Amino acid sequence: TNGDLEKIRSIGHTEDRFDTKTIDITYGSNEGAAGMQGAIDRLCERAEAAVAGGYNIIILSDRQVGPDRIAIPVLLATAAVHHHLIRKGLRTAVGLVVESGEPREVHHFCCLAGYGAEAINPYLAFDTLLDMHQRGELPEEVDAYEVVSRYIKSIGKGILKVMSK
Repeated sequence: TNGDLEKIRSIGHTEDRFDTKTIDITYGSNEGAAGMQGAIDRLCERAEAAVAGGYNIIILSDRQVGPDRIAIPVLLATAAVHHHLIRKGLRTAVGLVVESGEPREVHHFCCLAGYGAEAINPYLAFDTLLDMHQRGELPEEVDAYEVVSRYIKSIGKGILKVMSK
């Protein structure tokens, strides 16, 4: 959930053994599609520097996306960081968490997990469900907390089903 992600983000303030670094996976829209390769290279360098700096949880976030910021596709960003850290021999020293508006379906979560994400925060899916709940488009007997819980549970069951195949 969004609350759980904030706990992970602030874990360094309460736990001495863990420290979290959030890395933005967006880049300037003025660079266009041609700027993506450079953005991926900078992303990998920042992730490597974070691990070298003692951070052991990296959050890859596309929250800064907007009219002037383009997001690197989250699967591409996750895979690039994952494989870059493997090549540098640093991957086992860090956990990757994804904060993105892209993942919505079970397939998206499975692909991200397969490419190295240990935790995924689909903030846009949560916001969409909560907005639908607020507008009365979901059953009245289900409160906002239950809407998010059921979504997480259904994604978890879907992932298990895919893994069982």
